[in-house]
Amino acid sequence: MPEVFSSSDIAERSFCRDCGTTLTFRRIGRPHVSISIASLDKPQDVPLKFVWGVEARTDHFDMLDTVPSHKSDMDFITTEQAVLTSHQHPDHET
Repeated sequence: MPEVFSSSDIAERSFCRDCGTTLTFRRIGRPHVSISIASLDKPQDVPLKFVWGVEARTDHFDMLDTVPSHKSDMDFITTEQAVLTSHQHPDHET
């Protein structure tokens, strides 16, 4: 069950009480809830209807496809990965 807190006088946010992941944003008195796409297990399965907060987007987002990219596991060698233990929320349906 998500934990909810009043982040200001006009809004509340929810987060996972186990791992701290931000889940939602809701303006108090408004009918809809914004869900953080990054908090979903399969964000690619959710069709986007709009992007919120574009005024804060930096030019870096416009050029993501033009710069070299690397997978995050490139920071580890195989022996390091073998002994890692995740302390994040277990990967199961919640």
